[in-house]
Amino acid sequence: MPAPLPAPLSARSAGLDDLTAVLALLVRCDLAEVGQVDTTADDLLADWRRPGLDLAADTVLLEAPGGVLVAYAHVNAGEESDGYVDPDWRGRGIGTWLLRWRVERAGEQLAAAGRREGSLQAWTNHADEGFRHLLEREGYAYERSQLIMRVDLATPPPAPVWPEGVALRPFRPERDAQAVYQLVQDAFAEVEGQALRSYQQWEQFMLNRADFDAGLWFVAVRGQAPVATALCFDYGSEGWVRQLAVRRRERRQGLGLALLRHAFGSFYLRGRPTAGLAVDASNSTGANRLYERAGMRVLRRFDRYVLPVRLDADDHLAALP
Repeated sequence: MPAPLPAPLSARSAGLDDLTAVLALLVRCDLAEVGQVDTTADDLLADWRRPGLDLAADTVLLEAPGGVLVAYAHVNAGEESDGYVDPDWRGRGIGTWLLRWRVERAGEQLAAAGRREGSLQAWTNHADEGFRHLLEREGYAYERSQLIMRVDLATPPPAPVWPEGVALRPFRPERDAQAVYQLVQDAFAEVEGQALRSYQQWEQFMLNRADFDAGLWFVAVRGQAPVATALCFDYGSEGWVRQLAVRRRERRQGLGLALLRHAFGSFYLRGRPTAGLAVDASNSTGANRLYERAGMRVLRRFDRYVLPVRLDADDHLAALP
């Protein structure tokens, strides 16, 4: 462990039986930080089922006497990590302890994989100035930002206009999953800093979820070949466009805008008051401008910080430069 735990807490790893309690903690954090629930059970399960993540070794729960859960963190592959502290327990050194645990665990994962260095990431709400300063004190450096954008659906959105020769067809996993996955990977590869996923990771993150609804996965084809896709989820209180991709040679024809408007129309018919998505703030493909043309506006910003993690010859964490 990185240091003695702040009293009177105890630490243990998470198990599947802790899903409800951990989700409740994440929801409390969502409400305190952004005023709405941003995390679902499927989101948390997707994190826990990522290939390579071992719940027993790669997660930590901090509990107060009586088993009250006050904090949670995980690390995967020496790079992906996240952590949460109950709003009522902040200001007691718990966040610092979690950050240092994450670094220790990342070092152990690198050593187990035979790697000498990695880059541990941490996300924070830009409005949380205190946590941003804590990250900087712990050696993290700002890397990039992600914008959460939203459109109001109080009135019907404009009808989509499809480019000539392009048709929309329903998504069928057995026919379309591999092609849609490749479409998404090719599009995301153009965004600097975007982490690409193996098919197994993408399938776990997108398809193997209780909230997967094939009726909200839209595939645009030219002939029989998929050329664009919008992969959406219905969160009950809001529609969400999780991934949008257009093949490079099919861009600048209005296809992305048509897909967005079709998705927004589907959410409107379901009675959803808004639809949202996340986009890299510096997206070089022009996605941000596309979303603005579709009527979306920036709701909030999240910042990604990174910390170099290096091992010495004895597989011990090396000092930061």
